[in-house]
Amino acid sequence: MSDWGQGYVTDIAYAPGYFRETSPAWLTWICLLRGRRPPRLDEGFTYCDLGCGTGFGVTALAATHPQGRFWGFDFNPAHVADGRELARVAGIGNLTFGEESFADLAAGAGPDLPRMDFIVLHGVYTWVTAEHRAAIVRFIDRRLKPGGIVYVSYNCLPGWAALQPLQRLLVEVDRLAPGATAQRVEAGLAMGRRMRDAGAAFFAAHPPAGAQLDELQGHDAAYLAHEYLNEGSIALYHADVARDLAAAKLGYVGSATVGDNYDGLGLDDAQRALLAEQADPLLARTLRDYLLNTRFRRDVWQRGDVVLGGIEQRERMAALGLALTRPRATANAVFKGPRGETVGNPAVYDPVLDALADGPRRIGALLAD
Repeated sequence: MSDWGQGYVTDIAYAPGYFRETSPAWLTWICLLRGRRPPRLDEGFTYCDLGCGTGFGVTALAATHPQGRFWGFDFNPAHVADGRELARVAGIGNLTFGEESFADLAAGAGPDLPRMDFIVLHGVYTWVTAEHRAAIVRFIDRRLKPGGIVYVSYNCLPGWAALQPLQRLLVEVDRLAPGATAQRVEAGLAMGRRMRDAGAAFFAAHPPAGAQLDELQGHDAAYLAHEYLNEGSIALYHADVARDLAAAKLGYVGSATVGDNYDGLGLDDAQRALLAEQADPLLARTLRDYLLNTRFRRDVWQRGDVVLGGIEQRERMAALGLALTRPRATANAVFKGPRGETVGNPAVYDPVLDALADGPRRIGALLAD
């Protein structure tokens, strides 16, 4: 870990990955489902990925959305170099990478950026220090358009309460362990297992921490390092994040995990009644996290409360396209929630799946059929 990293892992590259929730199309769908007016994708749009890692995700989005202009920022020069090379080899001309830090961007340094329709942060917000989180909020306030969309994923409480001390243990071992990052990660996990096997009271009182140790076995070293060894990592309550982002005039739209927006998929009658009694939406969402012991959130936010009228909502939903991502024989209407699965009515869903088996269709066409 270098001095310029300011407590963030820099000596091993972040594992490349693609996260569907960061897609403009996915975020548009979430907004429409939640009755909010998202930016229009067919008229050109601007998109910024803060903490883009090696750039695989933002490069894939730039390639599949040629009408958009994309920027990816990461303060690790190795990540930026990898991203630029990938974009060059792929012939992507609507994507710019920058090495600027969050503080640099918040201060207006770096390229001359337009106002953004979308700003996304996946696996960033609770992995950096409070100072960096404040810079992120200032950048959003400076660069997000009215009506623009922000996606933020983060480790949250109360679900992370038992895991935060485990993460701190790995950080403390990492400070002193010799060798490369992969070796230091394994040293921390080994110390955790030895303490658990020696009957440490912490693991006896918090079984999820011990289970997490077992779950981490065999994971890629780059993932483990960036997930657990950043000294600024901390889990936050949803209410904390909401109050932080309010400084940039952001209001909560919903979860980018579709099923989390429907209490019928995760809560029983008594729990839904308890939430229905709450006049304050923020308190209701916080209580919901307690009911489900939520440990990770994928939140969608919007600058301004841009509510859709019913006619416009139906028109824009009808224009969305759907396609099967698996063979029809394995496609079903099983909806996964935080506490299990719900099976949709075959009389409703089977005709839709059968139609999509012939190729992509717009929702309007499906409704017409």
